[in-house]
Amino acid sequence: MQLANALKKVGSPMKLLIIDDQPQVTNSLKEAIEPGGHECVVFNQPQKAVSHFQNEYFDAVITDLKMPEMDGIQVLKMIQKNRPGTPVIILTGYADTQNAIEAVNLGAYGFFQKPVQIQELLESLKQIELKIQEDMLRDIRLNQLQAEKEKMSTELKERINQTLQLISSLLRMQYGKMENSQAKKALHSAYQRIHTMALIHERIYSEGHAAKLNLAEYIKRYMNTFSQINQLNEKNITIDLQLEPVTVDVNHAIPWGLVFNELIANAISHAFSDSNGNDNRIYVSLNRNKSNAITLKVSDNGKGIDQKINMDEYASLGMNLISNIVRYQLNGNIDIQSKSGTCIKIVSPS
Repeated sequence: MQLANALKKVGSPMKLLIIDDQPQVTNSLKEAIEPGGHECVVFNQPQKAVSHFQNEYFDAVITDLKMPEMDGIQVLKMIQKNRPGTPVIILTGYADTQNAIEAVNLGAYGFFQKPVQIQELLESLKQIELKIQEDMLRDIRLNQLQAEKEKMSTELKERINQTLQLISSLLRMQYGKMENSQAKKALHSAYQRIHTMALIHERIYSEGHAAKLNLAEYIKRYMNTFSQINQLNEKNITIDLQLEPVTVDVNHAIPWGLVFNELIANAISHAFSDSNGNDNRIYVSLNRNKSNAITLKVSDNGKGIDQKINMDEYASLGMNLISNIVRYQLNGNIDIQSKSGTCIKIVSPS
């Protein structure tokens, strides 16, 4: 319906505003122009005409140059200020080259000396009409292309999300059938990583703006699902979230999500021993500092790790993956401390 209305408007006559302090001039112009199908609204007081222009749409303006209260140059300035690009034709009874130059520099479409040659004026109006129609057709086509692009983008997002969800489900089903403990562990890790990507993808596009991800909201939602899957209550593990609202661009959303997944998974798998009893705690904090860097900190009150850890060789805890993502995708750095547990801090400008 919107396209049909736009196409209909392309063939519609123009609406013109004619301004001249002499009624015989405005009436003559109106009588000469309207037989061509255009609608003319005339004013003999320029200030009233400009006020009317601000409240009503006109395709073009024809104005006299020498008028009391406000001259044609002032009218032109007001028109261009309120609706830039509106074609303005200036009429004058004086052969004033300086005024003509000024008018053209200010964006006047044409400059005619009185008495006006009607045929020349009508030809200029015809050119304006053609230009308006070309612009409208171009805008219609651009809108069509944008709509098609958005439709294809939506379909692609849905397919990607469905594929990720399918892979995630298949991995989880296969995990339940495995008997080998190491194979089960590998499948579980793969499932969590795919699930992370699926959840981020869904979160980004459900928020209605695909350029940003609210990382804090994602972590909250992720932990609700993660807690259920990993049975944290049964393992007596409590998660403490201290999250400030931090958004990241779409290019860094999945890297941040994967890093967070690995940090949480490692803490749950390796931080605690049976001697901890019922006081197993994992603390997660997220903030953006004054220099705009993002800090993600995951700490626990578990048994701790060797502070001399080699990040590139400690692949058994997923640290190799974390290290590569932080260094090469987030352009950040990692700090590990092990006092009364383990604290891993990621700082990145992204």
